[in-house]
Amino acid sequence: AAQGSIGLVGVAIGWLFAISMAVYVAGGVSEAHLNPSVTLTFALFKGFPWKMVLPYTVAQMLGAFVGSGLAFLDHKPFLDQLDVTNGVQRAVTGPGATAGI
Repeated sequence: AAQGSIGLVGVAIGWLFAISMAVYVAGGVSEAHLNPSVTLTFALFKGFPWKMVLPYTVAQMLGAFVGSGLAFLDHKPFLDQLDVTNGVQRAVTGPGATAGI
C-alpha cells in the first residue's frame, strides 16, 4: 500500500469495528437484525415471528437506501473535487459510465 493509505487489512479492521459496534448498539434492542439474512435466519432457527420478517426486511432495505444516500451526500464534495482533479465526468451512460458497476 502507498504511504498514507490504510490498505486492505486496515479496511478489514475498520469493518470489524463497525459491525461489532452495530451489533453491540442494536443487539439489546432488536437482537441486531442488521440485514434481511439475519432476520430470516432468526425466523428459521430462533423462533422469530414470521409475520415480522417482511416489516423488518422492508425497514432494513429502506435504511440501507437512506444510509447510502446520506453517505453519498456526505462524500459528494470530495468526489466532485476528485473528478475535477482527474479530469473525469461521472456519467450514467457512455464511455465513463459508472452506473453499471
